[in-house]
Amino acid sequence: MGTVGYMSPEQVRGEPSDARSDIFSFGAVLYEMLTGKRAFKRATSAETMTAILREEPPELSDTSWQGPLALQRILLRCLEKNVERRFQSASDLAFAIESLSGTSTAKSVPQPRSRRAWMPWVIAAALLVGTAVWEMARPAPAPANPLEKAHFTRVTDFGSVEAAISPDGRFVAFVSDHDGPFDVWLTQLGTGRLINLTEGKAGPLPGPLRTVGFSGDGSEIWIGSGDVGLRLRLMPLTGGTPHNFLGEKAANLAWSPDGEHIAYHNFGNGDPMFVADRTGANALKIFGDQPVFHNHFPTWSPDGRWIYFVHGTPATREMDLWRIEPDGRNPERLTQRNTDIKYPTPSGNNTVFYVAPDSDGSGP
Repeated sequence: MGTVGYMSPEQVRGEPSDARSDIFSFGAVLYEMLTGKRAFKRATSAETMTAILREEPPELSDTSWQGPLALQRILLRCLEKNVERRFQSASDLAFAIESLSGTSTAKSVPQPRSRRAWMPWVIAAALLVGTAVWEMARPAPAPANPLEKAHFTRVTDFGSVEAAISPDGRFVAFVSDHDGPFDVWLTQLGTGRLINLTEGKAGPLPGPLRTVGFSGDGSEIWIGSGDVGLRLRLMPLTGGTPHNFLGEKAANLAWSPDGEHIAYHNFGNGDPMFVADRTGANALKIFGDQPVFHNHFPTWSPDGRWIYFVHGTPATREMDLWRIEPDGRNPERLTQRNTDIKYPTPSGNNTVFYVAPDSDGSGP
């Protein structure tokens, strides 16, 4: 992936790219050099990527630039969304630019200067962009795989469908039907002991969303709320009778790193998302109430600055990873996958893992 403002549509989509991607990037840089404005610049990286995929830059004739119509046609061909309609090689592009010297200007936009005045600038721009575009659009080195040297340890010897790790990393709660019905189980890492906390009394588990997690201080486990009608409840880490928490429609709890706030959504129109005090008081709606678009799987960044979540239309499995500040400011789309994304999990402040099918449809 290259610099966002100069990426081609296929690079934005994560598809294989070739020299024709460089031609698109060449067009983006040349457009900026001729007009003084970026072709697709928007307020955020996500909005810029959306513009690259769906929008066209203003035509040169609509800017302060004045020059031949033929050059505008060349530029627009470089910026074609459809890779097959672009110049297919650098030599094709070079020939088109060279041919400008013989192009009639009878139908050009008004020109205060002769062709001789602007032609050296076009050639110089082409040479300069040719040397600069590689640095701006070439694929960046693949980031190091944060799991490359990870050590995995098996926690149970029977199947489970969902798990959560306590804030201190000592306990794992998970959902399993090992004893028949789905129950919430608990184990302390390294002990080998597995405790069935709910013993057939958990109610309907699991759901399509998260159904188990830990409170901010790790003293309680929350269960339920994975689907409409599954009431969210808290129970002591050591077991006992669960008690209701928050309202009947609340779901997907996530405590802030300092344990002072919680993020969750409810099953209202569009599953709007809220932030409240750790007790559930002073709830503030921070995002969404549109019936078609839903907000699931909220989780905090380790520094507490962001809440990551999945936003989109689950009915068609068109979801993407987003983030938002806890006060509701600066919602930002982080991926352009439009697929069945689930379980975002931050690893440090700069990496987020999530579960999703591969581009070929394989996977979970």
